[in-house]
Amino acid sequence: MGSEVIAPDAILTFGEFELDLRRQMLWRDGRPVALNAQPLKVLAFLALHADAVVTRESLQRHVWGSVLVEYDQGINACIRQIRAALNDDADEPRYIRTLRGTGYRFIATVRRTAPIAVPRADNQRARYGSLGLAAAAIVVIVSAAVWLVQRPSDPLTPAAQASLIESETLRQQGLLQLRRAIHGPSLDSARRLFNRATRMAYSSAPPVADWSIALAFAFAASPVDSVSKMAERMLGRALALDPQGAESALAAGFVGLFIRHRADSAVLHFRRAADADSARMFAWLGLGMAWREQGEWAHAIEALSRAARLDTSSEVAATEFGDALFHLRRFHDAHAVLSRVTVVPTSGALTLLRANVALVRGGTVAARRTLQSEAPRVEARDSLIRSDPTLARILGVSVEPRAVHAPLAALAADTLGPVASSRASVRRQIALAEGLLRTGRPAEAVDRLAWLLAVPSPVNLELVRLDPLWAEARRISRYSKLERLWSR
Repeated sequence: MGSEVIAPDAILTFGEFELDLRRQMLWRDGRPVALNAQPLKVLAFLALHADAVVTRESLQRHVWGSVLVEYDQGINACIRQIRAALNDDADEPRYIRTLRGTGYRFIATVRRTAPIAVPRADNQRARYGSLGLAAAAIVVIVSAAVWLVQRPSDPLTPAAQASLIESETLRQQGLLQLRRAIHGPSLDSARRLFNRATRMAYSSAPPVADWSIALAFAFAASPVDSVSKMAERMLGRALALDPQGAESALAAGFVGLFIRHRADSAVLHFRRAADADSARMFAWLGLGMAWREQGEWAHAIEALSRAARLDTSSEVAATEFGDALFHLRRFHDAHAVLSRVTVVPTSGALTLLRANVALVRGGTVAARRTLQSEAPRVEARDSLIRSDPTLARILGVSVEPRAVHAPLAALAADTLGPVASSRASVRRQIALAEGLLRTGRPAEAVDRLAWLLAVPSPVNLELVRLDPLWAEARRISRYSKLERLWSR
């Protein structure tokens, strides 16, 4: 029976992948996987030497030839892109294992099809022919690697091109849904569309990055550990595929802002995304939200205003801009911004913000009218109002006892604990002030409000004036001084 060596037209199969050496194409479950020419050549060389130690020097020599390669930017970048394409994890690899200080080993089982057979020598010349056969095998393998390096990349096949087009179509549909990221059903739809787009173009960075952004928004709405891990994983993959891309920078910014709670680094990522594409609404939206977390309100208002102008139909951009204006007590401007959003049904965040603006500008009657028009069903409306305790008390809607009567000691301990963002800090201070009121300590509650003057906050005195919980505190002389100070 004859032995076989691999020729340049062989197909290597490992896991759910097929690597066609002749056409320089990588396939996954019958679908093409986009992979740049140089990483594909590295993958081919590793797969051809499966289960053998491949040093970095040999990679440079056999894949790049005489071209000098900066290891940190050349080989490492190729390995990252290959791992992203194969969905491989460096810590728990299924395909490529890193041998620190040495090189790499392709650990998956490789099956070879369409080989060219090289027969053994006959028995009379076996002793002398075996060395020749081994030499021939080495020559063919090296020739295959050299052929892969020197051969220019083929254009995408019609099937690969169709997959990329379908992926981009799904991605654009997902971006339309993501414009309503504070609307739960729209956010869920965006996540599904980005998931499908990623499957259609497995190694294209934009849909992977957008999927990470949608997951970051989902985590901000409802913190779940599995969602944060998935967002981090997709971000890592997007950065491996396109570390300098605008979409990858956006994903890094939103993950940094919502999951890692690093507004400072998020600002840098959003700036890079805005520099790459100044018409990208999400770049300015993220920049405004990050600046707001840092207390840079002038910059935040400027960026959020630009985001709202770039996409006048975006619910998330209008809501963030309107909320910032509301907390700066620019109620007329907030009303004008929120009135421009005509999508239905509206999100709970937008409905509550409109109700608060109506309450300040027109009183309880205007607030009730706003809520009735946007949430016609009584049960749904009352459930929505309960998520805003101050608004609920003013409108006479009962709030869950646990939310109202939290122990003062627990509120104080929670306030002293680490905070994820400036908004979380303000909410904790408000809860502690209300806890002090319930335990008959209105003077201390007023002092807590005075502390909140240091930063713009959701505790607007226009609302406190209407809140029955603060009735006793409003009679304290320090409250009058506080009110005059606030009005300035």
